[in-house]
Parts: sequence; structure tokens; C-alpha cells
Amino acid sequence: MLPSLVGGLQPASFASVNILLSITTFLSNSLILVALHKESALHAPSKLLYRCLATTDLLDGLSAQPLYVTCWMSVVHEHWTLCYYEETAAYIIGSALCGVSLLTMAAISVDRLLAPLAGLRHKYNTHHN
Repeated sequence: MLPSLVGGLQPASFASVNILLSITTFLSNSLILVALHKESALHAPSKLLYRCLATTDLLDGLSAQPLYVTCWMSVVHEHWTLCYYEETAAYIIGSALCGVSLLTMAAISVDRLLAPLAGLRHKYNTHHN
């Protein structure tokens, strides 16, 4: 019998939460990608950045989260070696996707910062020509 982990929760409880998060991540980011495909009012570079962010989050929900689910289920069945490899793969994939997401969010922030400045410069040039 496996001991409970955190606060009396069993590994199967963690697997259930990861399954729910994986499904939610997949559905919500798929919806965002569809909405961005239909949206024409966004500036093309901004739209690309939002697509990149949704795609990295979607990939996390399709790769890292399911790997954590299989890892937790390996713990339930006491397959420790398999769990080690699954957890290592999930950590590497999740970390890489998280890094790309953070860099994309930084690029979105810079884009949002520069957008008004570019708009003001454009308006200034059109009024004085």
C-alpha cells in the first residue's frame, strides 16, 4: 500500500488533477487559436505572438501534463524506473515550453509598450506633412 503524499492525497488524485488540467489546457488554447484565425483586426506581429503563446501552452497540455499523469500512475503501480524517465521527460519538455512561453509573454509586453509609441509617431508624421 502506498503512503499518502501531501495532505492525505494519493498519487491517483494528482493524476486526476493533471488529466483535468491537460484537457482544459487543450480545449482553451485550441479555442484561442481558432479565434485568432478568425480575427482580422489585430496587427499581424501581435497576432503571431499570441498564436505562439497559445501554441506553446497547447503543446504543454498535450505533452508534459500527460507525461505527469503516466508518472503518477506509475507510482500507483510501483513502476519506479518508468516514473523516473516520465518525470524527467515531463520536466525537460515542461521547462522548455515554459521558457518559450515566458519569452513570448515578454515579447508581447514589449510589443504592447511600443505599439502606442509607434502610433503616436505615425500620427505626428501625418499631421505635420
